[in-house]
Amino acid sequence: IYRELNVKFPLAMIFKNPTIRGLGAVISKTCAAVFHEIPPVEAREYYPLSYNQSRLFLLHQMEPESPAFHMPGYVDLKHEVDQNVIKQVLDWLIRHHESFRTTFIVVEDHPFQVVLKNIKMSFEFIDLSAKNLEFAEAEQACNQVYRQIALKLFHLPTAPLFRAALVKLAPSYYRFMFNMHHIVSDGWSMEILKKEFYQLYEIYRSGREMELPALSIQYKDFALWQNRQMQGLEGKKSLQFWRKKIEQGLPELQLRKDRVEADDSLDSAGYRFALENEVKDKLKQIALHNNTSIFVVIYAVLNILLSRLSNQEDVVTGILGTGRNHDTLQNILGFFVNTLVMKNHVEEHESFPVFLSRVHRDMLEILQHQDYPLESVFEDLNMRFPDIPLLFNMFNLNERATEQ
Repeated sequence: IYRELNVKFPLAMIFKNPTIRGLGAVISKTCAAVFHEIPPVEAREYYPLSYNQSRLFLLHQMEPESPAFHMPGYVDLKHEVDQNVIKQVLDWLIRHHESFRTTFIVVEDHPFQVVLKNIKMSFEFIDLSAKNLEFAEAEQACNQVYRQIALKLFHLPTAPLFRAALVKLAPSYYRFMFNMHHIVSDGWSMEILKKEFYQLYEIYRSGREMELPALSIQYKDFALWQNRQMQGLEGKKSLQFWRKKIEQGLPELQLRKDRVEADDSLDSAGYRFALENEVKDKLKQIALHNNTSIFVVIYAVLNILLSRLSNQEDVVTGILGTGRNHDTLQNILGFFVNTLVMKNHVEEHESFPVFLSRVHRDMLEILQHQDYPLESVFEDLNMRFPDIPLLFNMFNLNERATEQ
């Protein structure tokens, strides 16, 4: 809407006017706003990091031997695979996305990113089908390869910050597995990569002409644009907003523990479960009835649960902003995601619809300022541990999994 109609309005307006007719009426009454493109940067030896990258670069320097910032993934190919086609796909991706050709260096104690003109990207081929394994055994062996790829460390000054392997589990069943460092990728980028991989593979496999459009800008252009935006009027408005939100401090959630860890290791575990379709349908109905999203409904429920478990009325929970508010950023590989903090006051006798409405309103307000880096707010407020909880409770929702 912003690009095509030169109209810009907050996300809340869409929820208030959920129909095309209602939204059209709002658009017709809204003053025009000139759409500003993100300009390409002139060629340089090296480029500044985005706020997101600067944060992650520092964390990587603190834990260089940790795979915590690796982003593994895979795609299944259920037909015979031509390895030369895979090479063509990777060659196109390298040319198309500068993030594959980006390295990170330190110049006079400041980190910068370097975009290389050309690099070679290879992949390992492993044929498990030749070992006459049962499929379950082959998949188990494949998982071991996947784990190795996921854990092998990256060296930030060396491109590509990406590695891959093609595993043949059985006749006409292949798995292309890969891993990227978070400093050049995020969850949205992983979906772009998978989508383009499938599209390119089918194009090259069938011998058709390339149809995917070229990108008008790259991540380095965003990084410089973001730095300027944060120092301008919009950045000052967002800083003022966040200062009011968290200047009173962020209470740490006091959950009861069944044991006390003796060291500072990052070892963790997970528990996964699937919601029954009946439960998902009810959640969707609640969201529809209250004119909000299923994300907000589940998020509100989580905060009530944490409040009861901790016996605290104020609960601080982190969520992720995509960081892709500008239309031009939708198809670019890079680290855009930003951590946002919400402090929710849970009152015991408040009805759920009232609490949900408040959470919905607060979240829409926060998303309007989602691009401002949280660490810059902490720095401005001179907040350090223990004023900042060492670890936020984070909530995220896989929309694709929800749809499935």
